[in-house]
Amino acid sequence: MSEALPTVPKAAGDVSDRYHTPVKAIVFATITGEVALILLTVNASASLLGALLAQIMAFIVVSLAGIVFPYRLKSVWESAGARRIAGIPAVTLAGIGGVIALGGMMLMFIVNPTINATFAVTRRLSLAFMVGVVVVGAIWYAVAFAVNRSKGIDLGLVYREIPPE
Repeated sequence: MSEALPTVPKAAGDVSDRYHTPVKAIVFATITGEVALILLTVNASASLLGALLAQIMAFIVVSLAGIVFPYRLKSVWESAGARRIAGIPAVTLAGIGGVIALGGMMLMFIVNPTINATFAVTRRLSLAFMVGVVVVGAIWYAVAFAVNRSKGIDLGLVYREIPPE
């Protein structure tokens, strides 16, 4: 069987034996974050709104994953403690709370003229950036999924255990 096309470079998942953390991924995120901050300060048409909206969207996706986690990976959830509140998985309740709170924040930033007036000059660019981040991520995953499927590799099986081995 041919080797799977990773959804991210393999080096991003390497965990240091010494520090027990993904040092290469942390360094990459730090450098790209610093570059983004520099670009935000020297580009007059850029603002933190786009980055803020993209982060909120990312946390909404994480919250959605939390909602379905106990149902999609029940054995993993159970091995992690399987806490329930009123019979509902606690992580599901936290995910619902996250979607509601973060969704409300996102809507405020987008539709509330008092709040988004602060970013009026860059509002359109910021919204395009947020949508772009989501679209690029979806396209990236779809391409990796399609390429792997054409090789007979089911990426869905990779995520059946955490961490994927």
